[in-house]
Amino acid sequence: RGYEACREEGHEKGHVMREILAALANLYYSGRQFDKAERYLQEFEEYFREQPGLNIRIMLLVYRGGLAMYREDEGFGTEQLKEACRLARNLCPGADNSFYIASLGEFAMACNKAGRREEAAESYQQAIVLLEKKPGQEFDRYRMINNMSVMYLDWEKPEEALSWLESVRTFACDLGGLGFAENSYNLSRAWQQLGDREKELQYLREAAPLLEQFYGGGHPKVKDAKKRLTEECE
Repeated sequence: RGYEACREEGHEKGHVMREILAALANLYYSGRQFDKAERYLQEFEEYFREQPGLNIRIMLLVYRGGLAMYREDEGFGTEQLKEACRLARNLCPGADNSFYIASLGEFAMACNKAGRREEAAESYQQAIVLLEKKPGQEFDRYRMINNMSVMYLDWEKPEEALSWLESVRTFACDLGGLGFAENSYNLSRAWQQLGDREKELQYLREAAPLLEQFYGGGHPKVKDAKKRLTEECE
């Protein structure tokens, strides 16, 4: 509706349309609707040609990289995101560089998906250090730590994941909702890998109903949580 409203009001090339195009591309490739994602990214590229700027170039690299990763083109995806990090680092120095922090996080997730754990860990840690220097970034820091814990779990390093997850547990409890559910779900995975069934189930029971509320019954995390809880009764 926002896309249609911008066109109706004659704002096809404005800042709001740029943000809407980026959001639509992100939503569609996250939902694996790649043709639609490509359509909106092409419009975004047309905007870039008419409104050049380094920040827009960085955004395009991030979304191109994200789309490639969802398409399992990991080589191209990580290279696009690596270039986004390079450009963003030069855009603005230090902790004030939100583009750089965001690009580091996207690159880290891509590296984890590609199995490049050491690079992922390094990028996550750089992003977290920068976020700690910025006031009012508690939620972004929490989200970055949560994503890094997933990397450690995929890496089968549950002790590292557990340490980071517990460091933000109080914040997750205060946050509630999906943020709390994600923390609990990842804690359940860590304790599963560590072989502590009681603690695994404790956190699963917290996470499962909230995950289903926010994601729906067909989401892989919801299916996994229900499967592991069902195993409790067998």
